[in-house]
Formats: sequence, structure tokens, C-alpha cells
Amino acid sequence: CCSQPPPTPSPTPNPTPSAKCGDWAGCEALSGYCCPHEDGSMLACCGANPMPPAPSPEPSPPPAPAPTQPPTPGITASFIAVGDWGYNEWCHGNVRPGCQRVIAEAMKDFMESEGDRIKFIVNVGDSFYCDGVGGNDDYR
Repeated sequence: CCSQPPPTPSPTPNPTPSAKCGDWAGCEALSGYCCPHEDGSMLACCGANPMPPAPSPEPSPPPAPAPTQPPTPGITASFIAVGDWGYNEWCHGNVRPGCQRVIAEAMKDFMESEGDRIKFIVNVGDSFYCDGVGGNDDYR
């Protein structure tokens, strides 16, 4: 008698963000919506769990400190010891005042050649006296 009206088609579900094919491990090669598909069907690749979010990259480690150079081994202190500053005509024979100047010039030249390496001079006084010394307490 009566014919029934045709069935009403069911509406297509709105896809959710997790419906994107790329969000599912088995469907990532596909584009669009897979789980469910735009027509409402579930593709076979939807059986896998959605892909976990990509891990955040680890922060870069701080740069290693520049290596320190060990100190260059060198001389830590230098000095000159001088034991006689002059002459005595009476006992040194033919020594002239010019000899003292020659020795002083040689000392000056040596100091200039060494630069800042020489830090001090040790003056030990006259080394020898024509008539010697009178004992350990002699002023000479």
C-alpha cells in the first residue's frame, strides 16, 4: 500500500583535529582526513594510535670553555752579582781609570741586551784588597 519514504542519509561527521591522516602512524603518507574519512568511513590505517608529538629538541649544551694555556716555563728571577767596583793605583799596578769605564760599559751593554730579565744587582763589595783584611769584623 504505502511506500515508505527513502531513508535520510546520515550527515558526514565533522572531522576532528585527530582525524588528519598525518596524525596517525599508519596513515601519515596520506593527505586529508582518514580517521574518520570525509565520507564517515574509517580507513584501515586508523587502527594504529595517533602519532605522538615530536619531542622538543634538547637544548644545546653550553660551549666548552676555551682551554687555558699553561704558563710558559721561564726564568722567574735573575740578578747580577758584582764583586769589585774599582781599583787602587798603589796595589793594582798598571790599571787605569779607563779600565773601570770599560767594565761599566760592558755591564751596561749586558743589562740592555737582557731587557727586563735582570731584576736586581747584588753588590758584594771589593773582592780583594792589596793588604788583605784584618779579620771577619774588618769594615772592608
